[in-house]
Amino acid sequence: MFLRRERGGRNHILLASLILVLALMPMVGRGGMQVLLHGMLLLVLLSGAIASAYHHGRAKLVGILASFLVFLSFFLAQRYSSEALPYVAAAEILFMLVVALSLLGQVFSPGEITLDRIFGAISVYFLMALAWGLGYVLLENLYPGSFAGRLLAEGGHVPDLVYFSYVTLTTLGYGDIVPATPVARSLSLLEATVGVLYMATLVARLVGLYRSQK
Repeated sequence: MFLRRERGGRNHILLASLILVLALMPMVGRGGMQVLLHGMLLLVLLSGAIASAYHHGRAKLVGILASFLVFLSFFLAQRYSSEALPYVAAAEILFMLVVALSLLGQVFSPGEITLDRIFGAISVYFLMALAWGLGYVLLENLYPGSFAGRLLAEGGHVPDLVYFSYVTLTTLGYGDIVPATPVARSLSLLEATVGVLYMATLVARLVGLYRSQK
């Protein structure tokens, strides 16, 4: 069948964790709830490590990155160290890039279209939004005032800018958070363009593979 699940696939675990983060992250505030925030990000890191290592055998590289990020995440959650946040965000972005490239290699490889492959393609879309949001966090920490809006009245933090990233990627553009500097505007425009082109290219590729199977 067209949507037959690939035996042993692990992409559904990553997709489920990403959906959970998408649903819960806007509810996470500051203070003690930051522990929950980094727990959710840790869940994404671990499920991404499982998916990436399974498909391409990069267990050693993914394991090293995951271990490093686990340490940094819990350090930040326990100490609430704003000085460590840029380093954690940069490391998490790097990790998500490795996982996304691994999944894309599976999604666009020749062969039968399976449900697990489709899960992988959707996971890449969510990973893009999450990685871009962490990039906005990194930018705001390095150059305060890069973003403005009523949600950022008390200073930008991770849930707000990840929310802004998802809104930008899907081209909704609510306007409650806006990029306030040229660099922030350029990144936002690039994200919106990549999001639209990715979905169009992905759908076309999957349809082409499906037709070739017939």
